[in-house]
Amino acid sequence: MQWKSGGVVTIRLLGRTEIRRLAKDIDFRPRKSFGQNFVHDANTVRRIVSASGVHRHDHVLKWDRASAR
Repeated sequence: MQWKSGGVVTIRLLGRTEIRRLAKDIDFRPRKSFGQNFVHDANTVRRIVSASGVHRHDHVLKWDRASAR
């Protein structure tokens, strides 16, 4: 994250190569059976957020199967 003047936060999303390198560094292998799918295309993330109706000051709670255990 980078703070800009006026309190606006700019977030740089990780690309596919960076995600793979980080996962390899910590010996992590995502499993689809656990719902561990990573979106690595920034435009896809932007479309999902836009379609969700979430705004900058909204609070978002992620709930999934792992959270229910």
